[in-house]
Amino acid sequence: MANNWLCSTVLFAGLIILPITGAWSQTVANRPASSRLRGVAYDSANARPLPQTVVQLIRAAEPHVSRTTTTDTQGRFVFDSLLAGEWILGVRAPLLDSLRIEQLAARVEVRARGTTRATIAIPSGFSMTSRVCGDTVARDSSGFVHGQLRSLRDDGGGPPATVRIQWLEFTVTAAGATRAVVTLDVPVNGDGSYVGCGVPPESVVRVRGWRGGDSTGVLESTIPSYGIAQIDLSVGAQRRVVLSVDSMEADTGALGRVMVARGDASVRGVARGAGGLPLANVRVSVWGTGLEAVTASDGRFALAGLPTGSYLLESRAIGYQPSRRIVPFEPSTETIVNMQLERLITLDTIKVRALRNRLLGPDMTGFEERRERGLGRFLDPQDIEKRMGGRTSDLFRAVSGVRLVPSSTGDRIAMRGNVSGYCTPTVFVDRVKQYMFDGDLDAIVSPMEVRAIEVYPGFIMTPPEFQVPFDECGSIVIWTGKRTL
Repeated sequence: MANNWLCSTVLFAGLIILPITGAWSQTVANRPASSRLRGVAYDSANARPLPQTVVQLIRAAEPHVSRTTTTDTQGRFVFDSLLAGEWILGVRAPLLDSLRIEQLAARVEVRARGTTRATIAIPSGFSMTSRVCGDTVARDSSGFVHGQLRSLRDDGGGPPATVRIQWLEFTVTAAGATRAVVTLDVPVNGDGSYVGCGVPPESVVRVRGWRGGDSTGVLESTIPSYGIAQIDLSVGAQRRVVLSVDSMEADTGALGRVMVARGDASVRGVARGAGGLPLANVRVSVWGTGLEAVTASDGRFALAGLPTGSYLLESRAIGYQPSRRIVPFEPSTETIVNMQLERLITLDTIKVRALRNRLLGPDMTGFEERRERGLGRFLDPQDIEKRMGGRTSDLFRAVSGVRLVPSSTGDRIAMRGNVSGYCTPTVFVDRVKQYMFDGDLDAIVSPMEVRAIEVYPGFIMTPPEFQVPFDECGSIVIWTGKRTL
């Protein structure tokens, strides 16, 4: 039995990975046990100790002899009254689960007398990236996304699956800063696993999986500072439904139609705020479905007709950070979730005695002059503060001539053009023309970055510096930076 246990070890990043076992203490009679092991459990990925973490010690020659303790707030641990010889030191932490490491372990030689010191550490993000993706990716300060893709169809086969990972990449040149969308298509292995290398740490990525006609929705996740994220995916069936945008909004105009995903799944739950108290009037939506619910006074919500597979469930409320969660919806099943919203951090009111041009800053010369001409629509820093919501697109609600249209990634921006009704405008951020995901402003800039906005419906109203040849839709100009002095 002991041999089978030892043969189950796997080497990872120079350390031994052991399956967790049912630990129990045993003192072997007639042998002195006067040695001590003192050490620290450390998280190299996040450069901090591992507090309140279970540490296990197993005697190498007698695996049935084991001890267990818990680290203190500084990640320290102590084992007293040990037999001298070789022991296996293991630690279990939540971060290891996301890295698909069952338990991290190392061999320690305990001295016959006195105290032996040891440190057991989760490998750094650089080490793990180097092992999984190679030294070139690690030296580039990049990380990776990994996970499992499963099909909700119980058919035991099917066409190959693919995972698409996208993120924004910023490039600084002599001409200025530009933003571009990087797309990485990753094949899924036969066991359902996938790895996408080269993802920047602390970036926001959008992920989607396919297998034949089945897919997930467009999902969004933030890569941790150590550069490694686990995103498990479920692909399922959905039916495509074409909706008239005009039927969803009171405003008139021929914007056309939008395609959304529907199915036979459903979800219900409760939205809560500080202290776990239920929140009313929270808008709960599922990306890519066009379906939305508003919570009642008890914080409860319910949505039906949802597609199956992994989709992004989003909750938004005034004064709160938006909460986004990847939820796998099962066929003909009601999924139950709880959404926790955190309050936005707001500063005390600041009284600024200054001209508007000084408030906007010298890099925005011309904003006030263009506003005085009255050819566009303008939101200054005070207007932005009043409209502040969870997403950049929220700033355009109730702006005349602008609509928010449901899409696979939330709401996209559409604007009334000169010829063909509503269309996708050109967007400039700090005078630099941007590439957009079909009007998806939220993929370009965070609402916390926005300082002022200019909206110009149609080519004729747009100032020359923001005109694009043959563009009949018009332009949106976004200025970033601090909104107060």
